[in-house]
Amino acid sequence: AGRGRCNWCVFTPDDLLARPGAEAHHSGSAADLLAALAAADMAPIWLVGEITPAHFAPEPLPAHVHAVEPAFGLRRAGALAALAVRFLAHHPGDDLATLQPLYLRAP
Repeated sequence: AGRGRCNWCVFTPDDLLARPGAEAHHSGSAADLLAALAAADMAPIWLVGEITPAHFAPEPLPAHVHAVEPAFGLRRAGALAALAVRFLAHHPGDDLATLQPLYLRAP
């Protein structure tokens, strides 16, 4: 929402085509959203949108809440680049097995 405000709505996997009405939308500060997440009785919760754990600092996200990186809201190339950065940070070194595209690998 900007200026330190957040807007949020809960979507469940039960109804993928849900179109929540105005009464399902909430707004408040990052602290309000964090309190709502902590009080939610569902797990896990995937937090998506233009928000990161840094918005809640110094408070950490509850253990059952997972923040999806904003890059995943970009086109596919942005999401793949974000995954590649994460992979390379944990798997140093290049070899032919990791550099060869899957479609060129033998079955």
